[in-house]
Amino acid sequence: MSQQKTPEKKGLKQFSHSIQVLFQKKEFKYFSYTLAAFIILSSAALYYIETQGIFKYPQLSQAQYQEYEETLKRAIQTSKQNPNEAISSLENLPKLPKLLENRRNYVLAKLYQAINEPALAFLHAYDIERDYLTKYSLSMRSKIAEKIGLEGVVVKDLDFLAKKFPQDPRFLYELSKSYSRQSRVLEARKSFKKIQTLFPDSDYSLGSEYYLANLARGNDKKFPRLRNYLSKSPDGNLAYLISDQIQSLEPLERKEFDDLTNYMALSYYNRDDYEAAIKLFNKELDHPDLYLEAYANTLAKLKRKQEARVLLMEKLPEITNPDQASRLVELICELSNKYQAIANLKVLQNKLPKIKDKILWELAKRTKTKESYQLVYKNYPKSFYAAESMSQVFWKEYERKNYHGAIEIFKVHWKTYPNTNSHPFVAFWAAKAYDKLNQHDDAVAALHNLIIEHPRDYYGYRAEQIINGDKDWFKLPSSNHFHSLPDWDWPEVYKDAKVAELYGADVLELSKIGEYSFLLKNENQEALNFDKNFKMWLYAQAGDYLKAISTAYFSLDKNAPVNYDEIKFIYAFPMPYSDIMTDEIGKNRKIDPMLAHSLIKQESRYQKEIVSKVGAIGLMQLMPYTARALARDMKMQAPQVSDLMQPEINIKLGVRYMEDVFQTFDNNMIHAIASYNAGPVAIKGWKNRFSKLDADEFIENIPYDETKTYVKHVLNNYWVYKQLYN
Repeated sequence: MSQQKTPEKKGLKQFSHSIQVLFQKKEFKYFSYTLAAFIILSSAALYYIETQGIFKYPQLSQAQYQEYEETLKRAIQTSKQNPNEAISSLENLPKLPKLLENRRNYVLAKLYQAINEPALAFLHAYDIERDYLTKYSLSMRSKIAEKIGLEGVVVKDLDFLAKKFPQDPRFLYELSKSYSRQSRVLEARKSFKKIQTLFPDSDYSLGSEYYLANLARGNDKKFPRLRNYLSKSPDGNLAYLISDQIQSLEPLERKEFDDLTNYMALSYYNRDDYEAAIKLFNKELDHPDLYLEAYANTLAKLKRKQEARVLLMEKLPEITNPDQASRLVELICELSNKYQAIANLKVLQNKLPKIKDKILWELAKRTKTKESYQLVYKNYPKSFYAAESMSQVFWKEYERKNYHGAIEIFKVHWKTYPNTNSHPFVAFWAAKAYDKLNQHDDAVAALHNLIIEHPRDYYGYRAEQIINGDKDWFKLPSSNHFHSLPDWDWPEVYKDAKVAELYGADVLELSKIGEYSFLLKNENQEALNFDKNFKMWLYAQAGDYLKAISTAYFSLDKNAPVNYDEIKFIYAFPMPYSDIMTDEIGKNRKIDPMLAHSLIKQESRYQKEIVSKVGAIGLMQLMPYTARALARDMKMQAPQVSDLMQPEINIKLGVRYMEDVFQTFDNNMIHAIASYNAGPVAIKGWKNRFSKLDADEFIENIPYDETKTYVKHVLNNYWVYKQLYN
């Protein structure tokens, strides 16, 4: 029986027929093309609006744009010291143009991470446009997402990055770890194996070995991978986890790893877990090159010095690496008193022929005899220690008033060892020897040659002062010769366009948002190869003044004269906190600000939170009891350790201490600077003991080597600062 059609079905059929007739009409074809074009253009316009921000982002005048850009810059600058203040400043800004809005969200994401607010950090990371610092912003977002358990976001972002940057193993590695955390075993195995195939010699390949071991089925597949990682990288980030796993095995299973005992010990040693390491070190296993240094240091850390010395004396002759052997000789001496060190060195000198010059030098430093120094440079004239050994023999002849003999040694030393630390020392005192013999023309010639060869050295400056007839060189100048620069700041190294040209737009943008430490940390990974100028600037902006100064100083030609136009000089001899220094010194004008900076540079390299081995704190390295006494006299609240790490308080107290010390020693810079390092009691004793010596001889006869070197460095800094900034 046929099924009767309903009215609804009849109507639908008629509508369908009408549509087909309409489609066949010529007018409709033109209309449909127009409609399609309208839809496509509308979609494109909406996409453009969305991505280019015509409606999403506000349009600002140039002045407004610059104002908000400066606000962002100030917030970034204060973010390290006061992240909450920076967050408040950035959150209170209105909606910004696209680039500034992305910057703000990136910085806020970092700041919320810093104060341990990952959820808020994620919200801002999520608002960053994908085309803004893609590699870095998505990588940051994936790390934040991992913290709050959003593994879906982690996978999405890392999968995108791994495909977009296939030559960078980091993203595939982190993606594989995410799969592992989610127990997506097959995907994790596949990804980790892909890393080992594509990047076989990378650290990521080795790290994959650890994860593949723990994803393996059965110990027959797991144990070989654990062994492979531990034997190749006992100092790797995951090595101690493998050692923990091995230690937790049943005795029979653990026995399979007995030959890796020292590798496990090293993994704990590299985590400063000396108690765990000492239980595993076994001197009967492996070659001593692998474990001896760590084993001996572990014993030393645990205050077992006698055991460390015995171990070193037994195993050191088996060390094949000369550099390592030299370090271990120094360690033996460090763990011994003077007489123990001499006895041990005499035993070792015929057992370590590759570093016999080093051993003879260490012996000479302790016996201090002319003959012991001569053994070094006569038997090993090309040794690193030869020049210094000869300079010591020279000095002994000078002290004996054998000026002719000293001059003969000088002539050999000057010609043979031109680029050594002792070269200017010997030349300076040779000029003095010539003067003692009334050979004044020879003395002046020696001084001139010294200035030419070593214009920026302590002895080069002293030579210049002698030639200029400056007999009061060691006295603090009067206050009308003081000079300060209250507005000093680290100078710009490159303009923005140059940074982009050298290192790309991403590096420029990362520097704009204060990611200085991040750039330095990732320089090798990104193959950026920063030059010294840009690197020292990054260190300075990151607040790592020690590395900024060191990078600049060691990239200078040590014999080059001071050149104000050479920016490395400004970085090697900087003046951070000049505003504070000018305020404090300006109250009494008793200390030259340049001298205070010279002392800070030597004491702390401008590291405001540094604490020395003896407990001196901050920029001017104040001992807590000294700081409390100064504060009491100045009617200040007794400072805590954290207070002394504040530049304002440290400089205030430090300048007051310098004023007191200089007043005590009648503005004699040598005595006052030495007192700052060794204490006033020692200096008063040395003044009496060496009362018949001139200023130069007094410095050379300071009994404490550290203080002697300190005085020379501070004075040399002072002379460079004055020449550079005056």
